[in-house]
Amino acid sequence: MKINLGGGIYLEIAYVYDNENLCDRYTVIFESGDALALSEIPESMDGFSRWIIVDEYDEDQLGEQVAFDSLPENVQQYVGDLKNKTFHMN
Repeated sequence: MKINLGGGIYLEIAYVYDNENLCDRYTVIFESGDALALSEIPESMDGFSRWIIVDEYDEDQLGEQVAFDSLPENVQQYVGDLKNKTFHMN
């Protein structure tokens, strides 16, 4: 699946992981090597969504590899709508 960020920029999903024991249980890894860690409610102020760097993948930490379409609908929508998100870099 490709995520359109606008301006001709796309991110293609390579892997998706689910570790139900973590607050950021979902990890979406893109072909570019970028990764997004997400809670069950990433769109909420009480949720979690953060770009992370994953140099060496520890599958025990990442959890089980799953299909993107097996994620909850709100998480799929959040990832699919990345082009409309505002990110602040410090």
